[in-house]
Amino acid sequence: MAARRATRAGMGLCGGRICASTLRDILGPATAEAGFAAPRAPLRPVPIAALWRPRPDAAREALYADPPAPRAWRTASPAPVPADCATLVIGGGVVGLSTALFLAREGEEVLLADRNEPGLGASTANAGSLHVQLLAYAFGDTGAPGPLAEALALGPPAVALWKALAAEAGESLSIRTEGGLILADTPELLDWLRRKTAFERARGIAAEVIGPAELRERAPALRPGLLGASWCPQEGQMDPLRGTAALLRLARQAGVRIAPGLAVTGLAREGAGYRVQVPGGGFRAGRVVNAAGPHAMQVAALLGEALPMRLVVQQVIATSAAAPTLRPLVQWARRHLSLKQSDTGQFLVGGGWPGRLDADGAARLLREAVEGNLWVAGQALPMLGGLRVLRAWASPNIHLDHGPVIGESPRHPGLFHAVTSNGWTLGPLVGRLLADAVLGRGRPPAAFAPGG
Repeated sequence: MAARRATRAGMGLCGGRICASTLRDILGPATAEAGFAAPRAPLRPVPIAALWRPRPDAAREALYADPPAPRAWRTASPAPVPADCATLVIGGGVVGLSTALFLAREGEEVLLADRNEPGLGASTANAGSLHVQLLAYAFGDTGAPGPLAEALALGPPAVALWKALAAEAGESLSIRTEGGLILADTPELLDWLRRKTAFERARGIAAEVIGPAELRERAPALRPGLLGASWCPQEGQMDPLRGTAALLRLARQAGVRIAPGLAVTGLAREGAGYRVQVPGGGFRAGRVVNAAGPHAMQVAALLGEALPMRLVVQQVIATSAAAPTLRPLVQWARRHLSLKQSDTGQFLVGGGWPGRLDADGAARLLREAVEGNLWVAGQALPMLGGLRVLRAWASPNIHLDHGPVIGESPRHPGLFHAVTSNGWTLGPLVGRLLADAVLGRGRPPAAFAPGG
């Protein structure tokens, strides 16, 4: 998987059918488990117009999935029992890597544990959107302030932090901030967008409603007849594979001990720290950071705590490449859609109808969901009908009704939680805020504090 991340082998038109066997021979028997490039549906490119079809909108509660079970399949060999550490970070996704990075840069001794290879969960299964506006389905009609409003302020500095990390890593990470659109095709939706952008502007977000003429100038390939859109120039996209790899590299350079294949199975208070149980034994950690993403609920439950989070199994669909057509990130008012074109020319379709979690914790695609997602995307960008679906995948992602959960547990001193929706955009900033809290250098906004 690391080779696939570094080379992008197995991600082209053939889905790995040509290169996988050769690379498996080069890399040796370590790649034999589950194959070098696990195939993703469809196994061969399929015309989008043959797949898309209208589907009724799913009920809101149908979006949510039960917490995933620990999967028996591993991408890393079981790790030996490590030595004691000052701070243990559980979870090797974007939040965990960032927390560990910022702690280590301040001289903290940090062990990062991931039951699989770091970065192979939601951090590399998302589509790389950099959201600053509220997501199109995250704003109700009342516009009530509170934690939602405070979370809005995290967007611009989060995007700025990603750009700073890219500069430190010495590469662009394909970061492109060329704005984001949320489309409206009815007068009611346009009025709703006006209320939404007013809410956002009052909280420092550069958002405005534009009319049909300006919309055509910004994205001429979008369907005709749209009445307007909200426009946020701070939004954009990046490459999550390269972004995660860069964070992992920076964390190692800062001195973080990375322990792939280390599954935490128990936590217990021991003196001023914690006894950490792992397969084969245990060790002591002075502090514990729960940055386990979709599995954060299970980690919290090891100490009898509950986190106010739910899961959505989001699907991403990648198309064949086309000429540069769409520069902004596109959503649709009150509908689940995320659509963008990468620098390679491929379109990525996200949002929409969810997948499902199997009993073993595996995220699965649903054909009817893929069909509905493509239909909505095609209603926004008709030219998609002439392209092909190369691959599609699903991953559990965090949903919070309010802002992130960042800070020290009120019940268990030395236990810190770092959980957020919009996790790709906010991940590094949440990690920095949590690192500051661990070091006693400040507190995240009170609205984000963990409950009892």
